[in-house]
Amino acid sequence: MTTVLDTVVKNSLCSGCGVCAALCPKHALKITWNANGEYTPIRVRDCGKECELCIKVCPFSDGNPSEDQIGKEEFSLISDIHYCSETGYYLSSGVGAVSSDEKRLASVSGGLTTWLLQSLMQKKIVDNVICVSPRRDSHKLFEFTIAKTEAEVSAAAGSAYYPVEMSEVISYVLENPGRYAIVGVPCFLKALRLAQTRNKFLKERLVVMVGLVCGLIPNTNLTRYMHYSAGLDDEIASVCFRIKHPDKPASRHCTRTEGISGEKSAITWNKNNISFARQCLALHACDCCDDVFAECADVTFMDAWLPEYSQDTKGTNIYLSRSKLVDELIQNGREQKTLSVTDISIDKVIESQQPRLHRKRNPLLGYRLSILKDSGKVLPKKRVWSNKERLTVIDKYQCRRLLKLKESSREEFKKSNGDCRYMSTWFAKNAKGNPIMRTGIFLGKACRYALRKLGFQT
Repeated sequence: MTTVLDTVVKNSLCSGCGVCAALCPKHALKITWNANGEYTPIRVRDCGKECELCIKVCPFSDGNPSEDQIGKEEFSLISDIHYCSETGYYLSSGVGAVSSDEKRLASVSGGLTTWLLQSLMQKKIVDNVICVSPRRDSHKLFEFTIAKTEAEVSAAAGSAYYPVEMSEVISYVLENPGRYAIVGVPCFLKALRLAQTRNKFLKERLVVMVGLVCGLIPNTNLTRYMHYSAGLDDEIASVCFRIKHPDKPASRHCTRTEGISGEKSAITWNKNNISFARQCLALHACDCCDDVFAECADVTFMDAWLPEYSQDTKGTNIYLSRSKLVDELIQNGREQKTLSVTDISIDKVIESQQPRLHRKRNPLLGYRLSILKDSGKVLPKKRVWSNKERLTVIDKYQCRRLLKLKESSREEFKKSNGDCRYMSTWFAKNAKGNPIMRTGIFLGKACRYALRKLGFQT
């Protein structure tokens, strides 16, 4: 019998969402940590039949419907709906924040995600919200929980650059009737949309899906490395990502970690090559993802990384709605002055996420997938498989180099038994690339430019 273990997990494509384990009719799968600090399913008993349900609900299983196909099924019949290849379907888009400065400063961005979830509860549209909450547990710093009150939703506000999985909360939904909203990253929500076509209870009970723009999902080693970079050597008791500074732009946020000894420290995002480490310590599945805007969600929230908003110290959201219900709630928020939001063009929404689009769409994703395929990797077919556009020599070099460094970083962490002191030296050595290669790239571009000016084809 073929399971998701034989296909997706075997080829390191699992994003650890946990939907397969929750829906397995024989409870044959369990989500657990692997050696790289990532969630993956393992077999705990023989499933006993060829249902292949685990494969059919996996977001990275080849042959399953794409985000375009799921979006067409879910949203295409909504009146006044639009479609854009970068964002998928959309009804409206806007930019802004909650009107309360206190709530806005307490959020990681403009506070719109928490506001919407609490509004869904206030209007009795949902009974519970499935969201990620922090834990004081060094072995599991964040987890999906069922928030039953607005206060619990507020307590869960924040970002978690840390692996989480949904098997337990989805099992809870299947066993407990009610109306649920869920917040998740693109691949998790795609898995739930696939699951809804196979399970009527999920279709009935998950009534609102809230998406978050995602660049990549890191493994647990990133948090350990950040803890060490903040000057702490003990076990991690808790971590708080994206703390705003009152005198700096919201993009210059900090992360605060606390050790079990009670000592706290804060670190800026780019300190000690953290940004580079984040890329190296991302899941392999993220190298094969082409969904930036959570195209399967009813509404997607993101940071307003635009020049006119990114310098604001309080933080600002952009939202992309695919739901009449969400549009009505946001309009009510405007009228009641709880929101300070204005409309924004879809072009501006796309512009705000250009770095992620550059990585997850043609030509870079097509080139990355071709490299992986040539190296013998088994990959799912994506919407940007072809690589027809030209890439610069630098883009190609950096793409190949980062793929190699990602593989190396995993091996180095294993070899060092998780020694962050050793990894700090390794990241510092590799963060800026090979100076000889950079010089060669520069000279090569200069020569080609000179030849073109002289009338030669290059």
